[in-house]
Amino acid sequence: MKKILSLVLALVMVLASCAVAFAADPSYSITVTNDNTSVSINGKTYYAYKLFDMTYSGSNPDDPHTYSIKSSDWAWDHVKGTIGEGSVYTNSTYGLKFTPTADDPSLYMIESSMDATKARKLADDLKAYLPSASGSAVAANEKATISLDDAGYYLVYGTATSTDGAAKEVTAALSLTSTDPTGEVKPKVEVPPLDKKITGEHVLDSAGKAATAEVGKTVSFELDSTVPDLTGYSDYTYIIKDTMSSGLTFNDDIVVKINGETIAAEKYTKKLNDGGFTFTLQIPYATLIAATKGQAIVVTYSATVNDTALTTDYEKNTAKLTYSNNPYDTTTNDTPEKTVFVIDVDINVDKVANEADGNKLKDAKFKVFKGATTPADDANAWYKWDSTNKKVTWVTKAEADAFTTGEDGKFTPSVKGLEAEKTGTKYGLLEIEAPKGYNLLPDPVIITLTGSLDGKTATITADGAAMTNGTINLENTPSDKQPLATAQVINKSGTELPSTGGIGTTIFYIVGGILLVGAAIILVSRRRAHN
Repeated sequence: MKKILSLVLALVMVLASCAVAFAADPSYSITVTNDNTSVSINGKTYYAYKLFDMTYSGSNPDDPHTYSIKSSDWAWDHVKGTIGEGSVYTNSTYGLKFTPTADDPSLYMIESSMDATKARKLADDLKAYLPSASGSAVAANEKATISLDDAGYYLVYGTATSTDGAAKEVTAALSLTSTDPTGEVKPKVEVPPLDKKITGEHVLDSAGKAATAEVGKTVSFELDSTVPDLTGYSDYTYIIKDTMSSGLTFNDDIVVKINGETIAAEKYTKKLNDGGFTFTLQIPYATLIAATKGQAIVVTYSATVNDTALTTDYEKNTAKLTYSNNPYDTTTNDTPEKTVFVIDVDINVDKVANEADGNKLKDAKFKVFKGATTPADDANAWYKWDSTNKKVTWVTKAEADAFTTGEDGKFTPSVKGLEAEKTGTKYGLLEIEAPKGYNLLPDPVIITLTGSLDGKTATITADGAAMTNGTINLENTPSDKQPLATAQVINKSGTELPSTGGIGTTIFYIVGGILLVGAAIILVSRRRAHN
């Protein structure tokens, strides 16, 4: 038993020493970490390909190390470059020098003067020659850790998904990193952004996603993007595609600025009515590469609201960006569409007799002015529809359109194509002719139209009128139910008399007093004569 126990104890000690020896071996890995919010690597597989061996001067991973490659390795023919003195190879493109060892001429030690740009070029150029991966891992929580058998200089490759709503895959450009024993790499990938807004007057929200505008007015638009990361690309697709609904007429006045500087027209390509789009705008690789990654790209242009807008509850302008998503082929992705909205409003009356539920009155005539001027005759902007140019104009009272109520007590057609500022736009309805047998209104009816936007819901409210179709869901298909503000106007029947305390009443008092005094004098005179 003593001999058996001694043998068991000896085996335990041997195994323990082996365990210590195993624990001393480093665990090699490369961790891919994504901190780019424009993409996500979750669920994507990342691969590591060994390019160069790594040799330590001692047994500790913290010791100095050197890189080497054998002439039989997969990358040798693609990186060795030109032969120099003593069979030394140099590749100035990548900043590498390969020197054969004395003991093994097929083993080359590597000296490097690579910077980040040359390393990226090396990774890009080797993409077409990749062998089987040395290791791989699926990313979770924006991180993927690839376990490897040994240290070395590795090429890491994978894909990502855009997070801007397109949910489309983009190629993460290749990266190089060392494991000694661990390395870290960040995916070189970017999705260029695109945002769209309305600028200028009558915007309903701070982001410029919606506005109200009169028919005939010009609405200004702005597209915002940035110069993409062109590393690894020898060409790049960057095409803005813009579509306007039929109630907007493009004014063909595009201005492109990069980093605040206006770009000459010959440095981009514009096409009208291209492939179903109102216009397409392509900024070529030569223009982009001359700029700096991340610099602002701003495109401005405008459209005029035309009379087709009178038949729908809103108009829209939509844009998207088609961009390259892989430096190794010509595939492209589209950003999600960015849309802004333009709304116009109508006004009408509900003309009734004597009280709110009275009979409808026809043949009442009105003119409409902008503002809340009192008296109305002092107003200098009166509504007139320009039938030749099909737009709203503002003229003198004498030139303005007169609107007459029909059997239903309403105008046919309504006063169309107006706007409603977020701070309120005032309109006055002045009755210029009352129905027969009814009194003319002495003062105008004032209506205040106000617009607002909450998410994808635009709201038009009216002070002094009842609103119909005032809530517009901008995610719905445009309809013919335009926002309509209807002001109820009551006319009183009968002859109009002077008001109490007016000059007319005073005259009656004076005349009556004179008559009374005269009658008293006559009465006194007759009594005296009789006596």
